[in-house]
Amino acid sequence: MLSRATLPRLSRPLLLLVIVAIALGAVGCSAAPSRGWSGPLVSENVLYVGTIQGKVVAYDVVGEGQIWARTVAEAAGGGGMSCVGSCSGGMSTAMSLYGTPAVRGDRLYIGTYSTGEVMWVALDGSAVSSLTYKTGKDIVGSVTIDGDTLYVGNSAGKVYALDLTVSDFSDSLKEGWPFETGGKIWSTPVVKDGVVYVSSADHKLYAIDAASGNEIWRFEIDAAFMSTPLVDNGTVYIGGCDRKFYAVAAATEEERLAAGARDPEAPSELTREASCVFDGAGNWFWTQAMAYNGQIWVGCLDHRVYILDAGTLEKVGEVKTGGMVYAPPVAANGLVVVGSRDGCIYLIDPETLECSGYSIDPEKDRDRVTQVYASDPETGEVVKTREEPEHAPAPILAPLQVDPSGDVVYIHAQDGKHIIHAFSLSTRDVLWSFRTDEINED
Repeated sequence: MLSRATLPRLSRPLLLLVIVAIALGAVGCSAAPSRGWSGPLVSENVLYVGTIQGKVVAYDVVGEGQIWARTVAEAAGGGGMSCVGSCSGGMSTAMSLYGTPAVRGDRLYIGTYSTGEVMWVALDGSAVSSLTYKTGKDIVGSVTIDGDTLYVGNSAGKVYALDLTVSDFSDSLKEGWPFETGGKIWSTPVVKDGVVYVSSADHKLYAIDAASGNEIWRFEIDAAFMSTPLVDNGTVYIGGCDRKFYAVAAATEEERLAAGARDPEAPSELTREASCVFDGAGNWFWTQAMAYNGQIWVGCLDHRVYILDAGTLEKVGEVKTGGMVYAPPVAANGLVVVGSRDGCIYLIDPETLECSGYSIDPEKDRDRVTQVYASDPETGEVVKTREEPEHAPAPILAPLQVDPSGDVVYIHAQDGKHIIHAFSLSTRDVLWSFRTDEINED
């Protein structure tokens, strides 16, 4: 098991930011969203990603070139923990798009942070929706598409279900929706077996009947939920701002049908209790967990990735990184891959938990990959190698995307330049990179 790490010394501005973040944790995650920006999505050899300037970009991952770019939102300042110049990594103030796009048919759908709208772009870039669905408040999480319905939450605490078959996209809200919570929603709705699961800053996790929009049950803790739930094998897994991670029994079909038949004006009286709890974390849980081989892998803002038994939530092991973990772990090529606020990609053997960390230096003419961490197989500790990057690595906050080949991980790194890297797991090298902040419409 990995236990201790020799970590790089934090810069004074970043240290202050961490102290503020921890202090805010004591009052229940009342800070502005800091999950970063759009994660990349790959479909049929094309990578789609949103930019902080409000553009959606399509990039050919085989031919390595921009296909098209379209503006969908105006840039807006103040999104997230923005601190231009003073923060390590040069994080930006403009945050027009936070969420990762979703594909359905010949369209790409995305929600905007700056205007709180849901819109689409044709996959070939030939058209952008002239009519949008206006939720009235900024959208931080990603949109979720299940069949012909798109689900999205906003910072007004509402969850919307939009019918994608309706020609007038501005008037596509399904009957019975929106569902209203009592706090901000910065997470992404998850749909499983006709049930929509969504977390809210009102301290509650909700299960909602997708057909009627009626509440099935709620689960409440003593702090806010900012993370996206994971639904696996009849259980909902989620971490909160109380530094605890929970397993809750998913809604049954009988409960769903009963909720759909209930008067929509009558709230559900069914509350859930956790089937098991992990309470060994040192900070908030902000990201979605991953189910892998009977285990739950989840990143935490205490710099660690926890590996928990899926049935009991007893800790099987942990891996310590050099920074807060906002991005969900992903599995690829026999490894678990984790991005960290310290700008490193960690490649973890899920059997032994041996780990290697790599940083990417974008200041070089050709992106240089440096191994900066490696676990000692004798002691299980993470030790710093002799070679260090010449420049501060770019923070990794956005979700990672695994190529269908299983060997390439796409990383949207935030270093003031906002660069997409294609990182090969087999060669430990950057295959190509491009800057999203320099994209112009064609």
